[in-house]
Amino acid sequence: MNSVCSVILFGFLVTGLKAAPWSAWSGWERCSVTCGTGVRYSRRTCLTCRPGTCEGSSFRTTQCRCTRECPPVNGGWSSWQNSSACSVTCDGGVRTRNRTCDNPTPAYGGLQCQGESHMSEHFNENPCPVNGGWSNWQNLSACSVTCGGGVRTRNRTCDNPTPANGGLQCQGESHMSDHCNENLNVQVYKMFLSTVFC
Repeated sequence: MNSVCSVILFGFLVTGLKAAPWSAWSGWERCSVTCGTGVRYSRRTCLTCRPGTCEGSSFRTTQCRCTRECPPVNGGWSSWQNSSACSVTCDGGVRTRNRTCDNPTPAYGGLQCQGESHMSEHFNENPCPVNGGWSNWQNLSACSVTCGGGVRTRNRTCDNPTPANGGLQCQGESHMSDHCNENLNVQVYKMFLSTVFC
């Protein structure tokens, strides 16, 4: 479909000039490869006042095949990528690295790369720190006296689990006590009174 353009010719505005939207197709370019199968291009130019408004493509392609067959290209490995981060920070993890068979990519019946595309190694095998944890409180001990005010105690131990490999000790007290049997011994009290008031 033709478009109408307005152009300035020798200082005057001239309208109604019609131009074909596309130029004629160019001849076919040289084949994109020198052996095997490739592609040839033919191009055309948009002739409207505003390039980019033409409908359709500015190029077309056709397959071309050279009479000379391409020699096989054997695959080659890329460099190994950097190692990944270790899967854990302690107690033995794994880190990996990869490479790809694209340097060059096998073509025309060439051989695939030989060897592994993936490798792994053990890492961070040092044992993990274990922070200490308290056991349950033990039962209260018997009171230290039967009257007149004594003490009974209870204990707990930092072994649930025991700190290891640089882990933290338990926080808090391992020992607690409270007063018990604070009543007076009646017999002693009576003897004391009889002595005082005799």
